[in-house]
Amino acid sequence: MKKITIRAVGVPWYSRERYARILEVMEDSSVLPDTYEQWRQGAEASVLELRTNGVTVIQADIEPRKFVSWCRHRRHHANAAARQAFATGVALVSICRYAGNG
Repeated sequence: MKKITIRAVGVPWYSRERYARILEVMEDSSVLPDTYEQWRQGAEASVLELRTNGVTVIQADIEPRKFVSWCRHRRHHANAAARQAFATGVALVSICRYAGNG
């Protein structure tokens, strides 16, 4: 079996329509930008930097209701650590599918 090396990262991603609700459900909403436009600008800059450095970026869409349920099921707080854990999980599933293992 051929070994595949993939440099990838999952990035929490939000839609404009859901951003206000994201701010309501996140326990650490004070660390998130106040507006979707501000968040999107920072997120796109981060993604560009990662891609420039050869990292594959996998955007993990966070739907507020499902994310809160995901957190409860795993006994996580709805915060940055949980958002990153969720995004990492999405990335791993995506990578496994790409590699033909899922």
